[in-house]
Amino acid sequence: MHYIIGTTFMPTGSPTNNSGGLRSVSTVSSSTSKRGSTGPFKKGVQYTLYNIEMTDKGLKYVFYDQRRDITEVIFKSSKEADLAIANAIGDPLPDYDSFYKNML
Repeated sequence: MHYIIGTTFMPTGSPTNNSGGLRSVSTVSSSTSKRGSTGPFKKGVQYTLYNIEMTDKGLKYVFYDQRRDITEVIFKSSKEADLAIANAIGDPLPDYDSFYKNML
């Protein structure tokens, strides 16, 4: 789980330049990545992740925007949620699977 409760983001639909930030693990490069897609989020609207809850249908992520309007999205897994948020903001995700495999 990369994005946690309290995370604030603004979808741009385009990759960001993270050259100034540090990454301790390699980033995910997925051919199925939907770069440029904001999914259930509107471009230019700031969202805050408010709650994550397990339901019968999957993980329910609850976001609110700057007007306090609520957006609820059901994801199959936290990885799916992380990819959706990362794609919306153009943020490459660290490859946690490889990182933890290399620790063993």
